[in-house]
Amino acid sequence: MVLVKVFLQAEYGNRYYDFLLGSDINENCELTHLARYNYQLGMDAEFLRQDITEPDFLDNLLKGLKGKQIDVVCGGPPCQSFSLAGKRKKFDKKDDLFAHYLNVIRVLRPKYFVMENVKGILTKEEEKLRK
Repeated sequence: MVLVKVFLQAEYGNRYYDFLLGSDINENCELTHLARYNYQLGMDAEFLRQDITEPDFLDNLLKGLKGKQIDVVCGGPPCQSFSLAGKRKKFDKKDDLFAHYLNVIRVLRPKYFVMENVKGILTKEEEKLRK
């Protein structure tokens, strides 16, 4: 999940958007984040390397944001579980990540959010998630 990253190089009315925080469980994502945004671009964006399903994830996310208002959240569930191209697991625990992402949206209440569009999310398990 990335908070405001999509607008890093966007400009509107002489205002550049701030990239406040990125989050993923993968160490390489964190290293890339630190190298690209903080070192190469001189930003001071936070990174939270924690599983979104952990009970204290939201508390740690809010701490990392330091009370700042969020305009845009980008993210979504891993596509492997919902992909039409491969073999789906019937009860993949990754299916629950969708609900955790929506909970982040509910808590942060951004003006906009972008969620990865994976076509299979609408048809998995007899359209359970759509319902």
